Amino acid sequence: MEIYNRKHLIQLKMIKRQFRQNWQNFFIDFRFPIYCLIITAALDAISTHHFMSLAGTRIEIHPYIRMLSIHLGIIWGPIVGKISQVTIGMVVVIYLRRYAAIILWTACILYFIAFCFNIYVTAIRYGL
Repeated sequence: MEIYNRKHLIQLKMIKRQFRQNWQNFFIDFRFPIYCLIITAALDAISTHHFMSLAGTRIEIHPYIRMLSIHLGIIWGPIVGKISQVTIGMVVVIYLRRYAAIILWTACILYFIAFCFNIYVTAIRYGL
């Protein structure tokens, strides 16, 4: 069985070329939404740590963050989880540069909603 052939290699080269083209000036052109993404992701990670310190990892909804928090602890789990989410997301966004603004702003909104939800749940459940 052939794992790759000439057609696959050509497709991989095209993907690599597209990524390199989109990489140029990406972080300059989209610096403001990237800053917002980093801030909202950090807020989500901090609020996730906060409610996990009160309730444990069992109530975390996101399976990846819950798994990392179980294995790495409630401090490093959310941190490593958010860093990997943002890193993988940035690779995808760079490749799909045409839709970068929409994807970045949507991710910012979702991270902010998650932050608010974590604070809300902690306040309601524990009266803080």
